[in-house]
Order: sequence, then structure tokens, then C-alpha cells
Amino acid sequence: DLDAYLAEQEARYNDITPGAEKTIIWAGEPGQKTPLSIIYLHGFSATRQETAPLSDNIAAELGANLYYTRFTGHGRSGEALAEATVNDWLNDTNEALEIGRRLGDELIVIGVSTGATAATWLATQPNIDDVRAFVLMSPNYAPNDSTAEILTWPWAESIATALIGPERSWEPSNEEHGRYWTHRYPTKALLPMMGLVKLTRSADPAGITRPILMIYSPNDQVINPERVETTFEQIGSPQKELVPIQNGQDVSNHVLAGNILSPDDTDHIAQIILDFLHTLE
Repeated sequence: DLDAYLAEQEARYNDITPGAEKTIIWAGEPGQKTPLSIIYLHGFSATRQETAPLSDNIAAELGANLYYTRFTGHGRSGEALAEATVNDWLNDTNEALEIGRRLGDELIVIGVSTGATAATWLATQPNIDDVRAFVLMSPNYAPNDSTAEILTWPWAESIATALIGPERSWEPSNEEHGRYWTHRYPTKALLPMMGLVKLTRSADPAGITRPILMIYSPNDQVINPERVETTFEQIGSPQKELVPIQNGQDVSNHVLAGNILSPDDTDHIAQIILDFLHTLE
């Protein structure tokens, strides 16, 4: 019973923000497998609410079961975020893949920002022929701020703390943005984020063969959009599409769908994804 397994896992923590838990949205009867399933990998410091209801709408349209993960340390305190490791997040990604396989005969992986970094890592792994497509939104292959590269150096924690200070914080755009993102955390929480970026960079994109849809903004203020374009060029998949979004609603041009930051764009992004998936049938 997957629902019970997830509930038991999440019950180990008493501080998860309601609405951030790992959860399954069943298309029909709970426990009933569907021809397609979707797994959603959220971004760094965010939760499954970041682009909601985008994946719910796509899943409903496709009659697909949907699994939302919660990356280790997320949807909790800043201190919890700082305790996570790259390995934790790779384990979460592999767990999501296994759950997706129990939910559907074929899978669609949707990743956003650093969740798209994890999805890209997964796309370079063997034995993923049952993944019909990877949808990578605003993928983090390099942060927009190039000083983040120091986070991949030896002694990065002490250098970063010296440069940024012991804590990083930012001002949420609205109440829900504040609720579903961790907007104050120890600076060292950035280390696994950059560690995952570095790991994914070290894999050869030419080895990616599953269909890839990449959606990004050339004006993204959070990640480096040029790295998105160069990575896309290198991806070996014969079925790949790069879709630039020019004028998104999110002030950072980063979270390109969802009620919290880009409510007017959700239907448009959903249609782009559905159109791409239809070309694969």
C-alpha cells in the first residue's frame, strides 16, 4: 500500500508544512495502475505546490496517476534544509521512479529548476526505457549568479559563509510563496544544490536518448538560461524540443506556471507539455 508507506515515512517529521508532503493523486480508484503515470520533482527550497495545479491538470487530461515527491529537508525548517545531501536527493529521485513504475506502465517525469537537474541526472541513467518523456522546466545547470561556482570548490562551506554570511534569505512575493518555499536557511544548504548541478554536468548529455521537452525563459533571473540552451544542444535524444517563454508572470521569469507565481500561464504551459506528449504517441 503506497499511500500507507508514504504516510508512515512523512510521519517521522512533525514539522512538514501541510501541502508539502509526499503524496499520490490517484486518477481513479486508489491502488489502480494507469497506462501512464507522472512523477513531479520540485525545485530547491520549494515544494510540490510551486507549479500546482500544472501537473494535476496534465494528469487529469491524460488519466494518469501522479506522484509528488518531497526532497529531503524541504517543506520544513531552514535547518532541516541544510542537513540534506546530494545522495539524499538522488535517493528521493530513485524512489520517485520506483513509485512511478508502480503507478503506471509508462512514466512521464516533470522536473522544475533543481528538480529538473535531478531529472536530467535520471535521464543519463541506464534502464529507463519505461520513461516516455522528461519535461524539464527552468532546469538548473548553473545558477544565474556565477559566484555560485565557488560552492563546488574544496572548503566551499567556509568560503561561502565568508562571502554570503552564515544565512541566506529572500523576500517572498506573496503569502503562499512564503509558506511553500524555505526563504531563510543556513548558507551551507546551497552546497548540495550545487553538488547536484556539478554531478549532472559531469554526465554526458549526448547519452540521453529518451524524449526531452525543455521549457525555459531566456530572461530567467535564477538559473543561467545560456546553460539551458547549450545543454539542450548536446542532448542526444532524437525527440527533443526547446520552448522559450518570453514574458512570464513570475518576476524572476523562473517559476513558469502555477497559482502562486504564474497563475495566468499555467494553461499555456500545460498545453505545450500535452502537445509534445501527443507527438510521441
